[in-house]
Amino acid sequence: MRGFFWVHLLVCFSQVSLCAFISNLHTGGILADPATRFPNSIFGGSEFFLKFPYVAGTFMAGFCALVAAVLNLLFLEEVRLLLLP
Repeated sequence: MRGFFWVHLLVCFSQVSLCAFISNLHTGGILADPATRFPNSIFGGSEFFLKFPYVAGTFMAGFCALVAAVLNLLFLEEVRLLLLP
């Protein structure tokens, strides 16, 4: 029974990393250098996006990983067992 718990816990954490990896691949190219690619949008006049042109894709990947982690914490019983005594 104890080994079964660790298998599900590993699946949970692999989902978090897989979500971040896939979202970074797709959004990294789309959101790369938004200040020069989309000058008439909210990114155009931003010094932050001019200084850090790849941060939008990184933020998106981090957001997806955060959502996956929260969903795993809320809905996987194995992870909730770690939080509650």
